[in-house]
Amino acid sequence: MVHSDQGTVSSDSGGCSKPHPAISARATRKRPVPAQPFLSALNFHIIKIKPVKLEIIVKKRLDADLLPYEIEQALEVLGESISLARRARGWTQADLAAKIDASVNTVVSLEKGRPSVSLGQLAKALWTLDRIDLLREVAAVDRDTIIQEAALGSIPRRVRSRRG
Repeated sequence: MVHSDQGTVSSDSGGCSKPHPAISARATRKRPVPAQPFLSALNFHIIKIKPVKLEIIVKKRLDADLLPYEIEQALEVLGESISLARRARGWTQADLAAKIDASVNTVVSLEKGRPSVSLGQLAKALWTLDRIDLLREVAAVDRDTIIQEAALGSIPRRVRSRRG
């Protein structure tokens, strides 16, 4: 025989269920539900929580957030370079994260070439991996033809002697 919360008795063989008079009488009385001993000692109360409808808000990627293909490719190549340099040194992503004082997720983002990683984190990673030359190469003004033309334009055509 199995007693259920509804006050019925049923056999384990799957026979018919019928109400048991003692359980039916107890089930109709309104009594407070006794709290668990460990909960009442900690002054906890059992309450019913109503279901709440949750809305998930997903940020949609705007067209303004999209990068040109060439930039995405360059970031991916840079990320692969960082990953290769890290693995060549026998470091895990956690090791590199500890050395640049960042999270492992930041290192993963760096290695995947995600544009959301800050320039400071990128510079720390390159410096730690002894690849800071890549950043210096980007900053080199001698390779920029626009800067060179502007500099040449500011040189006077003739130089006069100063009187004095």
